Amino acid sequence: MPEQTVVGWDSSLPAAEAAEWALCRASGRGGELLLVRVIDDSTVTDDYYVSDQYIDQATIELEGEVLKLRAQNPGLSIEGRVVRGDPVRELGRFSGPSSLVVVGTHQRTVNRFRYAWSLGARLAGSADGPVAVIPSGSKNETSGVVVGIDGNRAGEVAARFAASEAETRGDVLHVVHAWSEPSLWNDSLAPTDEFLDSLSAEHQSMLDQAVAQIIREHPGLAVRAHLVHEPAQWALASLSRSASLLVVGHVRRRGWSAILLGSVSHALVLNIQTPTIVLVSELAD
Repeated sequence: MPEQTVVGWDSSLPAAEAAEWALCRASGRGGELLLVRVIDDSTVTDDYYVSDQYIDQATIELEGEVLKLRAQNPGLSIEGRVVRGDPVRELGRFSGPSSLVVVGTHQRTVNRFRYAWSLGARLAGSADGPVAVIPSGSKNETSGVVVGIDGNRAGEVAARFAASEAETRGDVLHVVHAWSEPSLWNDSLAPTDEFLDSLSAEHQSMLDQAVAQIIREHPGLAVRAHLVHEPAQWALASLSRSASLLVVGHVRRRGWSAILLGSVSHALVLNIQTPTIVLVSELAD
């Protein structure tokens, strides 16, 4: 489990809700909570610059927030830091295997394409460790941890993290594997019922093996398996609607595409409705 929790904070409501989520999660786990206020000077021009007065005011606001949270959470180590630069790059500097970076996001009230390059999506695509994206208005009465697996390394990383998270919370872990039949260009080659049954059995076996591995590592954990015949993003979105947490993995690629999430995790972050943690696995070409 990450030992440090880093929250991107800017005095907005989504940032405050992200900090509240991080505090609830950190309660009883120890470690350190760090609020990071990034002064975005990545678009400085002759007509726009970041004044010293603005930085001073941001520092005062952050110090006040830290003092308030310390008073409300005396058992936690809470610090604050003000940095300058591009928010994705600066928050990404704090990411790593032992850190969880947490950011908030507004409710989706307009065209989702507006959020395609949101802070959460960009950060999750480029970070070196887990990133939590917390939607505004998340419900506290939800329960259950949902994780998606697909038979690759990214799913294994996500499953291990989700199992530890569910065990710490004393919650049920829902392991989801979604599958679809191969696309065929020729209608005369449409898959037969026997072929689909065989394919379903293969995917069921993959899911059973993953669940068995989780149970071996966490024998006291309540685990529910879900084999779903539909696109993964639809299945995960549906099953996580009433959950307290969704965990997904992705394989980061090289070059310019390293800032992009995989299609499933990207779709889920764009249409986020549940606190979601995205984990990166090994690099791929």
